[in-house]
Amino acid sequence: MFNPTVNQSCGFTLIEVLVSLVILSTGLLGVAGMQINSLKNNQSAYYRTQAVNLAYELADSMRANPAGVANGHYDEGVPLKNDNCENNTGCSNSEMAGNDLFQWSSNSVAHSIANTLLKGSGVACIDSTPDDGCIAGQFCDGIGSTYAIKTFWLDRLDNAASAGADCSNYEQSNEVRFVMTFIP
Repeated sequence: MFNPTVNQSCGFTLIEVLVSLVILSTGLLGVAGMQINSLKNNQSAYYRTQAVNLAYELADSMRANPAGVANGHYDEGVPLKNDNCENNTGCSNSEMAGNDLFQWSSNSVAHSIANTLLKGSGVACIDSTPDDGCIAGQFCDGIGSTYAIKTFWLDRLDNAASAGADCSNYEQSNEVRFVMTFIP
């Protein structure tokens, strides 16, 4: 007697297994690509958050030293460490402004632009056109009474292209600019 179920093969063939592996590996490559993009975007968001925090910290320091602001010591001021501003000895409003700028921008301070942002730099200045400048040229015109705290950094290192000294190729570079304007 003929039994048709005996001649039929059971299980998967080698071709079916290989097709399943190709489909599975393609899906896993897609997931890996999404993970890489997610990491890049998370790093970019981290830098932006840090830039905002650093700008607000300097603005708060400026508000705490109104005499230093009124005398123009923060307007493109010189960062200068002053230990007397950190202890009970005290310091003048110009020394405080220099120390605040040092704390904000120096690479010897843990939470500063230079150590928090990738190739980070910045300037605090009076500026009527705040949405300009780059890492190499932090332009301030000194017009008006509005302060701009400009923070610059590279968003990522892959194909890192900085803008030139005249900032003409800023849009094509990997540089990012965060500007906070305020009247102290």
